[in-house]
Amino acid sequence: MVPLRLVLQAYGREDIKEQALYAVWTALAWSDGVPLEVHVYTDDAGWLAPLGDRVKARLLTPEEIRAWRGAADFAHRLKAEMIRDVVRRFPDGKLLYVDGDIAFRASPAVVFERIGPGRGVLHVREYDIATHPTKQLRRFRRRMRYVTFRGRKVELGEAMWNAGAVGLDASHYPLVDEWLALVDEVYGQWPYWIHEQWAISKLLLGAGTVSPADDAIFHYWAQKDDAVAAIRPELTLLRSRPFEEALAHVRERPLRLPPPVHRHSTLRERIARIFRKL
Repeated sequence: MVPLRLVLQAYGREDIKEQALYAVWTALAWSDGVPLEVHVYTDDAGWLAPLGDRVKARLLTPEEIRAWRGAADFAHRLKAEMIRDVVRRFPDGKLLYVDGDIAFRASPAVVFERIGPGRGVLHVREYDIATHPTKQLRRFRRRMRYVTFRGRKVELGEAMWNAGAVGLDASHYPLVDEWLALVDEVYGQWPYWIHEQWAISKLLLGAGTVSPADDAIFHYWAQKDDAVAAIRPELTLLRSRPFEEALAHVRERPLRLPPPVHRHSTLRERIARIFRKL
C-alpha cells in the first residue's frame, strides 16, 4: 500500500499551535480506514499530547528554523525546506502538506486520490496571473519583468494557486529543490511574500496537471481571528472526551465561520504600503 503522509508545521505563538492542533483533529476525524501518517514540524511537541502516538513530531531547533527561513528570513521558505526534509526522510509514497489554518471537511483520501505521476494538488486556483486586474498583481507583473532566474528572464506562468495545501507524488519530489532555488533567487532580487506560492504553482503546472483541494479542506486564512475564537472552546471539549467520541464530535460539528467582512486598511497599513513601493 502506498504510504500517505500528511504534513503540517506549527512553531512560535500559541494560537498557531491551536490552529494546527485542530487541523490534525479534523484530519484524524475524517481518516477512518485511511493509512494516514501525520507528521508535524514544531519547536515544542507538548501541545500534541492530546493526540498521543497518532502523530509523529519532528522537533525543530531555533537554529534550524532560522536556517530554513534562509538568508533573507523569508517565513514562507520554511514550508519548502520542511517538505524537502520529509521527502529526504521518506522518498516513497504521497505527501500532502497543509497549513495549520485549515480544517478537513471530508476524508484526506479524497485529496490523496488526486495525487499521482504528473498530477499534483494545490488548495485552489485563485486567478490568471497575466490578466488579474488588482493593484497587487499589476505591481507583481511590473516588478517581475526585471527578475531573472539562472541568468534568464522569469516566465510568470499561467495561474496563481493558493498553497495552503500542496500535494506531491514521489515523481514530483525532485521539484522541491527547484522550488527552493527559484524562491531564493527571485526573492533575493525582489522580496515579496507571494513568491513561494507563485513558484510551486509554476513548477507543478509545468510538470503536469494540478487539482484543487478546497472541497475537502477549508482554508480560513482570511478569518483567523474568527476561527481561533471558534476553535478554542472546541479544543477544550475535545480534550475532555474519549478519543473516538471526540473524533465523532468533529465530524458532526465541522468548523463554520460567517462570511468574511471586508476591512478597510488602517493609516499605518497604508503608510507601510507606500514605503514598500519606494
